[in-house]
Amino acid sequence: MKYVLALCFSLCLSFSVCGQVITVKLKQYIVLNAGALASEADRKHFGGISAIEYVPGGPWILVNDRAVKPKKDSVTDQTSYLFTATDAAQLTAGAFSSVRGISGMENVESYRYNPTLKKYFFAAERDQESLIGMVNDQGGIPETLYTETPADRRISDNRGIEGLTFDQDNNLWFSLESGGETDCRKATATYLFKVPFDTRTNRYDFAGKVLYTYPFDACACLANDSPFDGSLGNGISEILSVDTQNMLVLERCYDGKGKGTSVKLFLATRNEQTRSFEKSMLFDVNAYLRPDNLEGMAWGPAENGQRTLWLISDDNFSAKQTTQLIVLTITR
Repeated sequence: MKYVLALCFSLCLSFSVCGQVITVKLKQYIVLNAGALASEADRKHFGGISAIEYVPGGPWILVNDRAVKPKKDSVTDQTSYLFTATDAAQLTAGAFSSVRGISGMENVESYRYNPTLKKYFFAAERDQESLIGMVNDQGGIPETLYTETPADRRISDNRGIEGLTFDQDNNLWFSLESGGETDCRKATATYLFKVPFDTRTNRYDFAGKVLYTYPFDACACLANDSPFDGSLGNGISEILSVDTQNMLVLERCYDGKGKGTSVKLFLATRNEQTRSFEKSMLFDVNAYLRPDNLEGMAWGPAENGQRTLWLISDDNFSAKQTTQLIVLTITR
């Protein structure tokens, strides 16, 4: 993989949210491709990046949702691959220290490190179900912790669990892409879940998960007569904890017209009394560049007292799309 494009910006937006001024600045934009990866196998498997994670003091990790682009009339290899870099400079230069498939892990949409347990957690979105799992280390065998099925009426085809994060109290949060409604004109909300950590068993208590409503327009980029399905329409592609009350939510909408994707970053504030979130837009990516299918989001290392937020796109193994790496700075 090579470093094919790098642009630095000084563009910024400031918002007042709950009395706080939040400044969001677009710092860097990079397009990555697989041309310079060492082996042919690694070049073949790079693409479809759906998750990014940074482990403080440790590696950067990219994860794709399947091994290779599907071929006509063939069964797709759904194994997810890990691409690991030792630091941000190596990541942006495409200098991965390791590339490997994850045994038994498929269709990964989010990948998170839990510093308390020192384990990796992931969300996987399969055709008819979604699941959350855990691995003891990057080379370990995954354990399934929770499964969401269509019978719950909260997911539909290719619209399951996409976002995963941990808050400062070590609660696990996961989000549903669009809430299960297949008519986007009727979809006014989707759902986030808080899963408490049980200190007695040292495990997450999925039986005790709490549902929160998130206001959501599934038709955000669609005309009234456009269909809403597993590809077209709006969806939550990732979530990321800010503090005990606030969450970053990445929404991306595709209208099928080949003009790119509409992507907005929201700050969602939790109301415990109503078990719901209120949201305000922090950053409209389309105001600064033409985003692709942005699916991954992670906090990077702080710089000059500012938090850095890293976004990455899934190119769907398509020659018409790109793997975009976007860096924002956020100051409160």
